[in-house]
Amino acid sequence: MTNIILVTGPSRSGKSVWAESLFNHNSALSYIATTIYDKSDEGMVQRIFEHQNRRPKCWETIESKGLLSKDINEIDKNRPILIDSLGGFVSANLNLSEREWNKLAQDLICIIQQRIPTIVIVIEQVGWGVVPHTILGNIFQDRIGLLSLKLESISDKSWLLIQGRALDLKSISQHIPIY
Repeated sequence: MTNIILVTGPSRSGKSVWAESLFNHNSALSYIATTIYDKSDEGMVQRIFEHQNRRPKCWETIESKGLLSKDINEIDKNRPILIDSLGGFVSANLNLSEREWNKLAQDLICIIQQRIPTIVIVIEQVGWGVVPHTILGNIFQDRIGLLSLKLESISDKSWLLIQGRALDLKSISQHIPIY
């Protein structure tokens, strides 16, 4: 398996299932769950439950609180990582100024690049939906979009999940020179 693998796509496209399938279910890895959710949201509780039940028991689960770089640094350097997903990380840090966010995102990219074993990163594809009509919605969309671009530039593999299909973007696409 390669070192940095991105898995992106719209909601309910199969991103998490595909990312999980990239690992042998009998091997040990650290699964970082980034979603911070309201336990009164029954739909989200059900989605979390489905994710938890699908994961092998030998996978260590870390529930991130928005400090993703710290979480990654605390994991043994020889242990593969699956991050599901960056939307939770971005949401947890929407209160940061643009300067603070840029530093946090750059620190995350540096830490990801330093990992020797495989790191699979699930990241939401939000640019295909309705343009948000709130300030926070626009900030979220911009931050996750730019973070996705930066991670794509350092990734070894990049998958787009759409309608239950996985497309290997590095093999069927051309890089846009301005990025």
